[in-house]
Amino acid sequence: MQQLSNANALDVDKRCKAVLAELQKSFPPGLQGFIAVDTTTVVSDSIREVEKTLTEAIVIVIVVIFRFLQDWRATLIPAITIPVSLIGTFRVHQAVRILN
Repeated sequence: MQQLSNANALDVDKRCKAVLAELQKSFPPGLQGFIAVDTTTVVSDSIREVEKTLTEAIVIVIVVIFRFLQDWRATLIPAITIPVSLIGTFRVHQAVRILN
């Protein structure tokens, strides 16, 4: 299998593994199918690292805000704006991609 250039690698991987599992049911005894090269491990690891880094960055920002404001109640409002601004940024990025 080879994915198209505009395909979602993780979705293609999941579907290919499902097809392979289904086909193995009809294989003769002793024959086993396997995936020789799995390029999606890099994609999965990258996504996991981005999530980890984003979480660490948010925690550090909240700690710095608290350090300067010295009050958890005053820190709450700026801390809430972090995910709101990230979501807004991703939405604008998605809209720009669609327009181009």
